[in-house]
Amino acid sequence: MSRPSNSSEGVSDEQWDDWQRRFADSDAESGFEVTRDFVPFNQMNDMFTGAFWDPLVKSGDTDAFFASYRTVAAPRGQAGWAISDIISDRAAATGLREGFQGSFANDTPVAPMWADLSDPADETAEIKALARMFGADLVGITEVDER
Repeated sequence: MSRPSNSSEGVSDEQWDDWQRRFADSDAESGFEVTRDFVPFNQMNDMFTGAFWDPLVKSGDTDAFFASYRTVAAPRGQAGWAISDIISDRAAATGLREGFQGSFANDTPVAPMWADLSDPADETAEIKALARMFGADLVGITEVDER
């Protein structure tokens, strides 16, 4: 299998202009100049995902690395990794790793109605409280830069 190429096909000028406006401050703070010929990174090319499909990377050592932290789910501690692995492995045969390393694919129909969310600060506090209840000690929420 050859490495998948990245592609920016299908990004409209309107979408690109929106991204440039929304992320101008963070681009400037980081020192990046993102031009129109920018090509988004394909998640299949990251070093972790390549270890699942690329014969130049995949080995007994990489298999042992991933197996080393996989344990039976416990009420606290490794439960987050167990769930991450279950979700990540759903599309492993295609070289995709959902969740921790990439976007989730819908496997059920999306609800026909949006949830009635309250104030963003209240929703953030609720998500962080739920994550801490499941054992997370650090939780952050940020906007996704689709580029």
